[in-house]
Amino acid sequence: MAEKDKAKKSLQEYPDVFADIFNAMVYKGNKILIPEKLRQIEGESISAPGELELKQLFRDVTMEYEDDGVRYLLLGIENQDGVDNTMPLRGMGMDYAAYEKQVRQIMAANKVAEKDAGSRKIYRNQQLIPVVTLILYFGESNWYGPKRLRDMLKMPDENIFPGVSDYIHDYGMNLVVLKNLTKEEEERFQSDFKYLVKYLRNCKDPEKVVKLYREEFGDMLHQKETMRAMAALTKDERYLTVEEGQKEEKKMSCAVLNYVEAKAEKRGEVKSQIETCQEFGVTREETLVRVMQKYELNENTARDYMNQYWVE
Repeated sequence: MAEKDKAKKSLQEYPDVFADIFNAMVYKGNKILIPEKLRQIEGESISAPGELELKQLFRDVTMEYEDDGVRYLLLGIENQDGVDNTMPLRGMGMDYAAYEKQVRQIMAANKVAEKDAGSRKIYRNQQLIPVVTLILYFGESNWYGPKRLRDMLKMPDENIFPGVSDYIHDYGMNLVVLKNLTKEEEERFQSDFKYLVKYLRNCKDPEKVVKLYREEFGDMLHQKETMRAMAALTKDERYLTVEEGQKEEKKMSCAVLNYVEAKAEKRGEVKSQIETCQEFGVTREETLVRVMQKYELNENTARDYMNQYWVE
């Protein structure tokens, strides 16, 4: 898991790739963010007095957008391979940490300028720059977890607590399920990241995948990092053998085809197992456990299979 995260991050840390992701998803393909005006910065974390830092609040990649000395936006990317049922809360924590860090920086500057900032934390005209975090989901299953804070809450009965829900604040997250992007959305990507997006959208169709890599694999600006990311996604290390400047279309096509065909074969076996269990009266949860154990699947992937093939 750590290697997969590292592979994706190493590609996203290039300003042209980072800008491309935000231009594609936030600005609908318009080239609003200019790579040269992005500056990578350290992420943030929050901690309570006397406690260890909550390192899970670090974003994978964080950049600041600055033009002529003016800071406009703080942008972050968080990568997810599996469904995390705490993701809205984690996203809220990441954004809070970024804002809280700005407050601390302003307070420190005030203290230096005035020699004693007193009890006032920041002045009214000292505004914070907005924070935007994209959650990129690379999983092949659908995102079935919560998408906003209220999805995680057991809301009180309005008959017992009338009107209280109006005072319970919500917090959403900018979730991007890469495999569910439309063809139009896919075409917005112009950087090397487009190859990962195209793969995820077509990975369940072997013919489309092979055609994609034979016809659309062009010159890569960051070939080494793109190949590392593809190797992590497909679990095929043959991508790592492609040398700089070489397309190796046949090798890459075969690697993808082998991987996708293997997954298709397993999918057929899992489908048959689920149908057999249901036919013999095995419960849904017991079938889930059997599928996980027999095919060595994680719970997220197994539940995705169950949602597809279990007949209610």
